[in-house]
Amino acid sequence: LTGDFVTHNTRAAPVVAELLAQLKAPYGVYASLGNHDFWSGAPEVVKALNEHKIPVLRNETRRIRTDLGTLWLGGLDSVYVNKPDVRKTLQDWKQTQPLVLMMHEPDAADVIAAAGVKALQISGHTHGGQLVFRGKAPMTLRRARHGKKYLAGKYQVGPLQLYVNRGIGCVGVPMRIGCPPEV
Repeated sequence: LTGDFVTHNTRAAPVVAELLAQLKAPYGVYASLGNHDFWSGAPEVVKALNEHKIPVLRNETRRIRTDLGTLWLGGLDSVYVNKPDVRKTLQDWKQTQPLVLMMHEPDAADVIAAAGVKALQISGHTHGGQLVFRGKAPMTLRRARHGKKYLAGKYQVGPLQLYVNRGIGCVGVPMRIGCPPEV
């Protein structure tokens, strides 16, 4: 889960965490935080998720043992409020090991790829543009900072594969056009 669990305050954090706790994944459900989580109150969001057994990865990795071997899962902090620390996050990871990175803002892929990281980065943040007409670039005059270059879908950024999920929410205008929610 790549962040923005709340928008303007943390009142909904316990309910959101309770709903997300219903997700079932064979090797666990993990989260990283988005810019709205930090702006609204990261400690409360982290507490709610942790109370529902959803670990929040903040500039850290976890080794996950699967039926097919070991997978590393990393979570980086939002570039808006905390500096994502790629070096600290990947200190225990070896380049030969499979790695998935959760990074809320997709444009950080350029920095991660420039560091030579061969991995899959999963991101959100952009809502896929939210208002997209006839498959063209979003109608909005101002796209979100750190979400201008990679809007939705799959990208290859140097050695890094990037997938940007459209998510389920809205910001600003309470609607989505030509950009359906995605889980």
